[in-house]
Amino acid sequence: MVKRARFLTILLLLVLVASGCENRVGDSYAVPPPPSSPKVVLIGIAGITWEDLTAVEDPYLSRIISNSVIGNMSVRVTNNSADAYATLGAAQRTETDGSAAWAFNRSEEVENGSGLDLWSRRTGSPLATRTSGAVVLSTIAHLVEMNHGKAFDAVVGLLGSELENKGLRAAVVANADLSLGSLPAVLPSVKRMQDPFPPETGIHRESALAAINSEGAVAEGDVSRGLLEKDPESPFGIRTNSGAMLDAFRTAYEAADLIVVETGETARADLYTEGLSDETALRMRRAALREVLTDQMRPIVDEVGSEALVIIFAPTTPGGPEERGQLRPVILTGAGINAGLAVTRSTRRAGIITVPDLSATIARHLGLTDDAFGAGHAVRMSAQGESQAEDLVERNTRAVVHDAVRAPVSIAIILLHLALYVLAVYQLRRGALNRWMQILLLIALAFPLASFASSTLPGPITVTAAVAVIIVVALVLGSLSQLFSRSSEKAATILLAATALFFFIDLTLGARAQLDSVLGYTSVAAGRFFGLGNLGFALFSSVIVLLAAVVGDRWSSAAGGRTKRSFWTAVPLVVLAIVWIGHPALGSDVGGVLTMIPALVVFVYALLGRRISIRHIPSVVLITVLIALIFGMLDLARPADERTHLGDFLSELARDPTYLFLVIRRKLGLAISLTFSTRWGLAVPGALAVLVWLYGRARGQFRQMLEGRDALRAGLHALFTAALVGSIVNDSGIAVAGMMLAVATPWALLTASTNEARITG
Repeated sequence: MVKRARFLTILLLLVLVASGCENRVGDSYAVPPPPSSPKVVLIGIAGITWEDLTAVEDPYLSRIISNSVIGNMSVRVTNNSADAYATLGAAQRTETDGSAAWAFNRSEEVENGSGLDLWSRRTGSPLATRTSGAVVLSTIAHLVEMNHGKAFDAVVGLLGSELENKGLRAAVVANADLSLGSLPAVLPSVKRMQDPFPPETGIHRESALAAINSEGAVAEGDVSRGLLEKDPESPFGIRTNSGAMLDAFRTAYEAADLIVVETGETARADLYTEGLSDETALRMRRAALREVLTDQMRPIVDEVGSEALVIIFAPTTPGGPEERGQLRPVILTGAGINAGLAVTRSTRRAGIITVPDLSATIARHLGLTDDAFGAGHAVRMSAQGESQAEDLVERNTRAVVHDAVRAPVSIAIILLHLALYVLAVYQLRRGALNRWMQILLLIALAFPLASFASSTLPGPITVTAAVAVIIVVALVLGSLSQLFSRSSEKAATILLAATALFFFIDLTLGARAQLDSVLGYTSVAAGRFFGLGNLGFALFSSVIVLLAAVVGDRWSSAAGGRTKRSFWTAVPLVVLAIVWIGHPALGSDVGGVLTMIPALVVFVYALLGRRISIRHIPSVVLITVLIALIFGMLDLARPADERTHLGDFLSELARDPTYLFLVIRRKLGLAISLTFSTRWGLAVPGALAVLVWLYGRARGQFRQMLEGRDALRAGLHALFTAALVGSIVNDSGIAVAGMMLAVATPWALLTASTNEARITG
C-alpha cells in the first residue's frame, strides 16, 4: 500500500506539472501596430548566411542589426530563390521550377513580342482581358497547376491578391539576370524546365513571385535589364546599376505599399562560383555582399527612413539549388522596433521563424490580418531578451551539423541492427547469446537514446564531434546497463527506463533535445519546431509500451500472477505517457495521441484476457477521436497567441469543415510517399523476420517465455498496434514502424536469450 501511495502521489504531481507547463513564445509583437499609411520594403540578398553578414564588418549594417529584431529563417523548400519567394507570396510551402523566374516588364521585348504578349499566350487570356500590371509572370498558369491539389495546396499569388482586395498595391524592383543582351527569341518549353538539370536561360527574376497576384501580375516596378550595367570585375561581367535601381525604387515606393527589392549581386556570385574552390567562392560572395550593402541596400534604407517596415532576408544560402541549404538570416527594422530575437507561434523557438511567418508579418503590418495568414503567424519579439548575431551563427552551425549527420547516423543504426539480428539468430539457434553479443545488442538498443545526446552539448560542434558523442554515449549506456544487471533482460529494461525518463524530462523542459537532433526534427527544413517529432514519438511510445509490459509482468509475478495488480501498475504508465505526448505545452503530438489510444485499448484488453474484434473498431475510433478532442479543447482554452497547431486546426475546422479533408489528404500523401523513400522503412522487414522467427522457430524459447506472462504478451500486441496505426496517421509513414521495431527487436532478442539461459541453466 505504501508503494502504491507513493506511485499515485508521483503520478498526480507529474500530471499537475504537465497541466501547468506553458511554453510562452514571447510577450510582444516585433512589429508595432501599423501606421495610418503603412508600407513594407522587402529586401532579398540571396546566397548568404549570418556568418557572411558578421564577417563583412560593415558599420552601417552593424547599427541596423543592433537595433532590429533578428533571427534564423527555415525555408523548408529546396535551396533556390523561386521556391522561397513563391512560398512567401503564397504564405504556404510552394513548389516551382526553372520557368518560375520568367517575369518581364509588360513592354519588354521577349520571344518575338512584348512581355504582355508572352503572358497572354502562356495564360490563354484574350487581348480584351489583359492585365494592367507593370510586371507579368508568363508561367503563372503552370505554377498554379503545379501546386493545385498537392499536399499543401498552396495558392500562388495569395499575398498579392489579398493586397489588391484591400485596395493596396505591390511592386517589384529586381534583376539577377546573367546577361545584358537581348532576351531569348525562343524560350524552352515548360516541360524542359522541369528537368532535374533545366537549360540555363540567364533569366533570374524570381523575386517577383513574392509580389504577384493570382493572375501573375505586379502593379508596379521594373525587372528589366535596364537595371544592369557592364563590369568586367563582377561575376558574368555585369553588375547592378545602383543609380537605376534607386530611381526605380523611388518610383515604386511612391506608388506601392509592398515593395520587393533584390539587387542580384550575391545571387550572380553564388551561381558564378559553382565548381570553384571554397576560398574563391567565399571571397567573391563577400565582395558582392559588400557591394550590395554599400551601393544598394544603404541608399534604399536611407530613402525609406523610419516610415516603413524594412525586412532584409536571404531567400537562399551558398551552394545553389543542389545544396540542401542552411538557416537563412532575417532582419526586421523600422520605427518602433526594438532589438531582440524573432519568434512566432509557428516555431515557439527564440531566433527561428519560417517564410510564411514573414508573409503573415507583412499582412499584419499592411492591415490584412491580426496575426495568422496562410500557414504563418506574425513575428514577435522573444521574451528571452537580446541576442548577438554571433549566437545565430552558432545556431545555424549546429543545425547544419545535425542535419548533415541525420542520414549517415540513421543508416548506421539500421545497418548495425540488421547485422546484429543475423548474428543473434545464428547464436540463438545453438543456445543463449554470449556475453559480447548481449553487450552489442544493448549498445544497439542504446543508440536511439544516444542520438539525442549531441544536441544537448554546449558551444560550437562539428560533424566529427557529433558522431563521436553519439557513439561514445551508446557504448557507455550499453556497457553500464550490462554491468549493473544480472541478466540481459534486466539490462534492456534499464535502457528502456532511461529512455523513458529522458523523454519525460525533455518534454517537460520544452523538448530542447528534439530540435536539431538525429531522431528529432531539423530546423533547416522542419515541419515542426516544438513538441515531439514523429521519430521521437515512435521511440518514446515503443519504450513506454515495453516498459509498461515489463513492469506489469514483474508485479504480476510478485503477486502470484494476479491480473488486477498487473493492470494497475502497467496501464497508468501508458496513460501518463499519453498525457505527455498530447498535452499542448509538452509533446503537442496529435498523431501520437491517435496512435497511442488504440494501442492502450489493445493493451488493456490483452491484460484482461480479452481480444479486440472488428466490431470493436468503431468504438475504439470514437474513443480515440474524443480523447484527441479533449487535448484540442485544452489547447483552445489557452490564450490565442499560445495555441498550437491542434487548436488552430479546430478553429479552422469550425470555419470550414472541408479543411479536414485537406489535412487528411496531405497526411496520407506524405505517409505514402515516405513509405517508399524513408531509410527507416529498411528496418521493418528485417525486424519482422526476426520477431516471427523468434516466436515460431527459435527452439520455442521466446514463445515459452511468453506463456504465463500476460503483461509481456499484451505489451507486444500494443506495440504492433501502435506501429500499424502510427504508420497510417503520422506523416512519417512507415518510419514510425521502423523505429518502434528497432526498439522491440533487440529487446526481444535479449529477453529470449535470458529465457534460454534459464532453460539450460
